[in-house]
Amino acid sequence: MEWEASQPKEAVDDISSKTIFTIAGRITARRGMGKVSFLDLRDGAGKIQLFYSRDTFEEKQNWLFKELDIGDFIGVSGIVFRTKSAEPTIRVDSLPYFPNRCCRCLKNGTA
Repeated sequence: MEWEASQPKEAVDDISSKTIFTIAGRITARRGMGKVSFLDLRDGAGKIQLFYSRDTFEEKQNWLFKELDIGDFIGVSGIVFRTKSAEPTIRVDSLPYFPNRCCRCLKNGTA
């Protein structure tokens, strides 16, 4: 199923917890918290937060994830849920698209 970032945040409540979304975009922010990380992914329609847990993946994929940087393009699949702060978030269950390193810097923090 396709997720449109322009959908209202309330639309997440109507989605089945077993619906898997695949989305691609550019990393615009990254926050690490021990074994989990949060990333902001932006595309032409808007932004969505990603949740990544090292316990979900093998060492090779964790190494690849650690190499990601702000500005890189990536595609992920996973289910949508709300965090404690009610932010719609995709839990990364797979990395189906190999990340592409960005050679040009972001201007003013936008993709």
